[in-house]
Amino acid sequence: MAKSKATKGDSKGKSIESVVDDMKSDHPDPKPIDLLSVKLPELDVVVAEAVCAEVLRGNYIETLKRYQDTHEDLKEEAKEKMVELLGGFEMMISWLDQSDKWLNDLHEGKLEKQSK
Repeated sequence: MAKSKATKGDSKGKSIESVVDDMKSDHPDPKPIDLLSVKLPELDVVVAEAVCAEVLRGNYIETLKRYQDTHEDLKEEAKEKMVELLGGFEMMISWLDQSDKWLNDLHEGKLEKQSK
């Protein structure tokens, strides 16, 4: 059984356990996971939304980094698609947070200072 830790500022760092059969990182060809078949733990709605927001934030940051690293080499159509994807992440993050404060703090560099 693999454990993954999903945390948010107020989630107190409690682990969320998920069962992933036949999935080992050292295996040369791991089986793909059918995420729709993974049994989820019973979560409070607020905790579930916090986990969702953290996943979106992480995906947003990774996509933003990838865009910043590759935007000069991308074709115009690919650039537009990545900008559209980033905009979708921003909309969902703002919707879940009911504010754009996190996004503003990220782009102003305030979050880097807080994590140090």
